Amino acid sequence: MSRTHIDSTLSAQVPTTFYARRGKRLFDIAATGTLMVVLAPVYAAVWLLVRFRLGRPIYFTQDRVGLEGRRFTMQKFRTMKPDRRRHQLAFDGTDRRRYDKNPLDPRHTSLGRRLRRTSLDELPQLTHVLRGEMSLVGPRPEIWSTAVRDNQLGHSRERVRPGVTGLWQVDSRDSDDLEGRLRLDDEYIRTMSFRRDLVILFKTVTVVFARTGH
Repeated sequence: MSRTHIDSTLSAQVPTTFYARRGKRLFDIAATGTLMVVLAPVYAAVWLLVRFRLGRPIYFTQDRVGLEGRRFTMQKFRTMKPDRRRHQLAFDGTDRRRYDKNPLDPRHTSLGRRLRRTSLDELPQLTHVLRGEMSLVGPRPEIWSTAVRDNQLGHSRERVRPGVTGLWQVDSRDSDDLEGRLRLDDEYIRTMSFRRDLVILFKTVTVVFARTGH
């Protein structure tokens, strides 16, 4: 696991409250442990669906930027067909979010669309929370190669653990506006509190259930 320098461009300051310093980590451990027990049957069902519908590998892994610029390998359930050639369609720009989420991408699968729409593909990230690599709530971790390419390392969001969910997921989930995402990350860091995390978690559940009805 490598680490990069955090420079003076960091803008948002982490609050000095007990919750920010200690409580948030304690909450993550307690809440995630409970969720993993409660959701164990769901996790097993998704694992079996991916295994027998899409085959191996069951997990999609990708290097992301974590706390203090550390690189870690994040897991999700795989939702797309493996294709080393990727696809032949010409897309506007090289942003991974536009490229991989284009509805015409032939690697997409019906199972994968359902898993993404319900966020069940992200269940393996609960393990990262227990390890201390992620938090239940926080800035979404950027792809390592994208952060290096676009010179994004050193942003203030690296002062806190990246989150399984966060402000961007509940307020601007379908937006590709990078500056907007960074502003939301800064806003979250400045206003981080137990109450705010509970509100974001509640909104996340609401957003996910709303999307399942589409």
